[in-house]
Amino acid sequence: MPKATTTRSRSKASQKTDGHPESTLLILQTTEKKILIPRPKSYEDAIKAVKRHFPAIYQNTAMLRTDALEICESQKIDVTPECWADLKTLNVNALWVETRDAPARPLVPTTHQLPFVGSVYAQNQQNKITILMTSTELNLKYIIKRSQRLSKVFQSFSDAIGACEGTLKFSNDSDGTRLSGDESPEDLDMEDGDSIFARPELKGGKPVIYLTSPFPIDATVTLGLISEWTFSVVHPFIPIKNCSSTDAPVFGKGQRIKWQVTTQADGTLLEKNTDMEVAYLFWEAHTNSDVPPSPPSSPTTEHPLSIDYFSPVQSNLYDSDCATVALPIAAVAQYLDKSLKVLGLHVEARTSFVTYWLPSLLKHKFVALRFVPQAAYERAAPLAIEPRPDIVTRVFMLFKGIPVDDLLNWSSAIARADEDVRVWQGIVGVDEDKFHDARLFRVLEWGGMEILR
Repeated sequence: MPKATTTRSRSKASQKTDGHPESTLLILQTTEKKILIPRPKSYEDAIKAVKRHFPAIYQNTAMLRTDALEICESQKIDVTPECWADLKTLNVNALWVETRDAPARPLVPTTHQLPFVGSVYAQNQQNKITILMTSTELNLKYIIKRSQRLSKVFQSFSDAIGACEGTLKFSNDSDGTRLSGDESPEDLDMEDGDSIFARPELKGGKPVIYLTSPFPIDATVTLGLISEWTFSVVHPFIPIKNCSSTDAPVFGKGQRIKWQVTTQADGTLLEKNTDMEVAYLFWEAHTNSDVPPSPPSSPTTEHPLSIDYFSPVQSNLYDSDCATVALPIAAVAQYLDKSLKVLGLHVEARTSFVTYWLPSLLKHKFVALRFVPQAAYERAAPLAIEPRPDIVTRVFMLFKGIPVDDLLNWSSAIARADEDVRVWQGIVGVDEDKFHDARLFRVLEWGGMEILR
């Protein structure tokens, strides 16, 4: 039987073949997964591809290695940026993607740490404390007074890693306690050298729920959240409860709220617990990045092509996920309006959706976005209404900014933006015949989330 040819041996063979054409493709592989990508023009572009296709391996902890050259002597050797062009010349067409412990970034010299706090340079050393601020992207050391509030430290660290205000969650690494920034090291009994960890905190932005019917209906609206996110705002306000064991089959182990409403002829609602008349029910939630993701977790991280699973903590957007579209910011508002229309949103809902998200969208020159299948969204935020509506339409968008220098890696998503927007009806799972039928008891919800990674 002929001996199988390994990736390494094939690459070696190609080195010895004069005139062998240089490949325009490259294999990135781990012990569990192999993908084929267009050969990146630079080492930096290759690392970006790793971040996109292997999201479990953070960009700053990834290393590319090869054992395909004779000089490697069958050992995996780190690839450096300086030799990137040589790999193509030598027809190295496969690289190993591995991870290592994130190296501590150079710490800011103590004489330049927090220039906005004059007391940092006080002579009384006993009154100071050194705190290590750490995240998956950066480690920074701060020297401050023990009595100083941490809010300025948190703001400085957010600025250092380019995070928008309110998008990081800070916690004490010793016990995981969430910190608001109003505390001081003295309040927390922190010791010199203690760490504070920063995690991204995403927000489920302005999901609103409309209920319309041809005649008044008394309805109970119960909304649950899995433990990956937590209610932050509710209107009309009603008590937020933790799900009990009897709730688990429907609402999981997170939280739930219950409105009692009466639908009215003009489309408004009377919420009976608060005696408030409203146009819709409103809620927002923040993600809990320190909570283990609801299953399945690893399959989603390792297989970005699947869009049938939504995790408030883990979900991301990829050029290769067969649904995400990428657009210049100038085209986003019109694209959204057309898409939302075919998904069943009426004029007021479409206008509210676009204007709510527009300030966040306008921070980027290019945007990737997709809508979450209703079944996947339902598992993360189960909704139960009694009596049962004739149709429920739940539209939830994920989006993220695309750096201009990364556009070449989004070619498929850019092409998909030219497709008929009616494709979203099948992806989300909406019934076009029913959502316009005014004779029915109809429920419509819209919301979204910006992916900050």
